[in-house]
Parts: sequence; C-alpha cells; structure tokens
Amino acid sequence: MQKRTFLCAGDTISKLTAKNDRATRTIFGDAGTATIISKGNDIISFNFNTLGKDYSSIIVENSSFRKNNQAEKSIFLSLDGMKIMKFTLDIVPENIKELLNHVQVDKNEMSLYACHQANKLILLSLADNLEIDREKLPFVANKIGNTSSASIPLLFTENYYDKQVELKKVIACGFGVGLSVATAYSTNIIRTIEI
Repeated sequence: MQKRTFLCAGDTISKLTAKNDRATRTIFGDAGTATIISKGNDIISFNFNTLGKDYSSIIVENSSFRKNNQAEKSIFLSLDGMKIMKFTLDIVPENIKELLNHVQVDKNEMSLYACHQANKLILLSLADNLEIDREKLPFVANKIGNTSSASIPLLFTENYYDKQVELKKVIACGFGVGLSVATAYSTNIIRTIEI
C-alpha cells in the first residue's frame, strides 16, 4: 500500500477556445495542480456515471484525436449550454445523493462539497437543487475561471479556509466532458497548504 501519492492535473483550454467566442473564452482559464495525497484512516467511497449519448455537448469536433481533414469541422471547443445545465441539475445531484445514501450520511452533515468550478450559476443552482447551504458548495474561481481538472485541487488552495483545517466529511464531485460525473466521499481530511 502506497503511503503517499502525487496527483497532477491540469489543462490549457485557452488553446481550444476561439478568440471571438466570448461565450466560451470568457469562462475558461489555464491551470495545473500538484497534490500530495497521504495515507490515512479515513473512509473513501466513489460513484461514477456517464451520459455518453450526449458526448457532443462538450467537444472539439476536429481535435487531434479525431482529425479528418474536414475543413468545416471546428478545431475549437463547442459547448451546448442547455444540455450541460440539464446534465448538471439532473444527473450530477442524483450521483451525489446516491453516494450519500450508500454511505448513509445526511447531506447536511457534510463539511464541504468540493465541486468542479464550472461557473457560479451552475454551482449556485447545484446547491439549490441539493437543498444545501450555498456556503458548503463554494464558488472560488471568479478570478481564474473554469480550469477543468485542476478546479477541485485549486478550490482547496484558496483562502476560503484557514491555512490548516480539518474537514470531517467531504464530497468531491467532478463533472463535464463525456458527459460524465465522478463523486468521492471522504472523512477526516486534514488540509495543509504550504507555499
């Protein structure tokens, strides 16, 4: 069993957004994170879900993974905002609720819901949909935007909390491309930031 794991996450979405696409370009930021995860005695449980039929809701049609020399296909990120919002308000909270039911923990007992920092509207709507205190599902990316896979680790580095704090029960939830969602439940997280 590993005592420590070094987890790196990040993306440079700015390379995939068209300069004249104000709807998309203004909500994304570039970032990378490095997180050390240490072995503890906490309980960790996961729940995963994918709505593959709507994969094209977040897509780069002619990315390097599917190049086909069709000039009419864009090389830039395309978002279907309505499908993404519907997914976020239907599938994401259901995924979280299923996990909480599995671990038999009441949603109001959570110290923090560390969710992907998509945008403020989505997170406020998600908190309301879950019927939880908005303070427990914070949006902290107002200065850096949606940083994709780096957004949850960046949430923990914000001055939203003191430099060191023990979080008794935490939900971490990432969602987006796929359309997919992954939720983790953990207990007794001690968060220490050293810069």
